[in-house]
Amino acid sequence: MTSLNEFAITQRWPAKDPNIIQLYSFPTPNGVKVPIALEEMGLAMNRIWSRCQT
Repeated sequence: MTSLNEFAITQRWPAKDPNIIQLYSFPTPNGVKVPIALEEMGLAMNRIWSRCQT
């Protein structure tokens, strides 16, 4: 497995806990499908809802 430090996104938003999935999503019908699936699979995640700014 590669180190998380190799990914550019971890420089801007470092993981609080690298053992938990850090999920960025929009609160839309399609945006909630992945968090629901992860919960049903019993995987731990840190959900961060994004907002559209116009």
